[in-house]
Amino acid sequence: MGYASGGSLVVVSLFALSAAFSPGPREAAQPAAPTPTPTPPVVAFSPRIPPEVPFARPAGYATLDPKNQPVFDIFSWKSFAAVNWPMTPDGNPLAAGFPFKNNQAPRQWEQWADPMAVFQGGLQPICPDGRTLSAGDKVLHLMAKNSQILNPDGSFQEPDGNPLIDRNLNFALYEIRMNPDEVEYVTRNGLQSKAGQAAFASAGKTVDFPAGPSPYGQTGAIEVKAVWRILDTTKGDDPSRYYSRSAIVYVAAVNSDTGKPMCIDATVGLAGLHVIHKTKDFPQWIWSSWEHVDNVPTSPPSGGTVHTPYSFYSPAYRFDLRVNTPPARLKGQTAFTWSATPPYAAKYAVVSKDFQHLQFGTQVIRSNTIYPPTAAVTATWQQAMKGTPWANYLLIGSQWVGGDSPPMTLAIPAQLANAAIETYIQDTASCVQCHSMAQTTASTPASPRPADFSFLLGLAQ
Repeated sequence: MGYASGGSLVVVSLFALSAAFSPGPREAAQPAAPTPTPTPPVVAFSPRIPPEVPFARPAGYATLDPKNQPVFDIFSWKSFAAVNWPMTPDGNPLAAGFPFKNNQAPRQWEQWADPMAVFQGGLQPICPDGRTLSAGDKVLHLMAKNSQILNPDGSFQEPDGNPLIDRNLNFALYEIRMNPDEVEYVTRNGLQSKAGQAAFASAGKTVDFPAGPSPYGQTGAIEVKAVWRILDTTKGDDPSRYYSRSAIVYVAAVNSDTGKPMCIDATVGLAGLHVIHKTKDFPQWIWSSWEHVDNVPTSPPSGGTVHTPYSFYSPAYRFDLRVNTPPARLKGQTAFTWSATPPYAAKYAVVSKDFQHLQFGTQVIRSNTIYPPTAAVTATWQQAMKGTPWANYLLIGSQWVGGDSPPMTLAIPAQLANAAIETYIQDTASCVQCHSMAQTTASTPASPRPADFSFLLGLAQ
């Protein structure tokens, strides 16, 4: 696999990537895996989000197969390039394109709607210094990727109710965006309010987000969930290794030590990204997840050379600090709070038993290894993006649904967990299985109303 000089990409076939991997064992009841058809080049940069995965799934097929999984991983990477394409303020793709630098240009997904604006009228930050935030400001106000606990008073936890703290003793930050196709479907059907969802249910309708070209758009419904960390060059952080942005971190009064809101100017780096996309052939959505290479190791290093510094792992604690364990609240506290000055989460730091001067945030490892064919596709994309911050991102996996559907939701692969987003539930995390339980606000125990794999409808008021 190689690339021509001058930036031209040599076409890399899907077969070249998968030749080194022999098919894994299958259960006798499984139908034979289909032979993959030739695909476009593995690496192709475009601002157009691919609308479909070129894979004809036979009925009942539910195998994680090294000949076929790269088709989904290539789809994921092409989606990654497209959603991260730099845009002009009026929403047009920049000619410089992806993966070139120009970090301060907002990416396509960053111009999509914040669920707070769709379902709750928008966030209204009140900065204590009296400044007015403009529409172009990047404002981060969440420490949770799970919309079930999203609220305007601040939700500083992961989906299981716990925060993530980096090596600089600052909380990780989260962001959620909805693409125009999904927003249009929600607003046309009145699903942005509880009353609208109740009327929708009373009319006998079932939530069915658009997939592919439809009256609502061209690509189908897409949700993006991102995790950011505050970068501190005095602590060794290198913003050039990240897609980084200047941002304002809004901390509501309930999460502030001062009892008053805070607006913190910060440089933030993208530490992880979920992209979920509903397509016609895969109505249970395609679930793609990335992490920054500096986040965590796959397992605690036992010796030898250690990649350092990790953002959420310290070799100094490998013997006396439990991994993937959430920080504890302070006695009497009902919520995690930010200190008035950095580091903002220092009071929740863990102190080493052997070295009292050492403090650390959350000790994290990646519980599940990355599927080798997926890693091979990633290596090809990283080579194509060499010399840019984007080469420092790993595709953790591409999850989709096999078997006959609905109602079956046989996740392939069975588990998918981002160490920076599902930190404390990695051993059991499955995007598909979790989101299959999403319901609208019109649901009752006697009459559940599925929300088509999206928890965002639960934000309606």
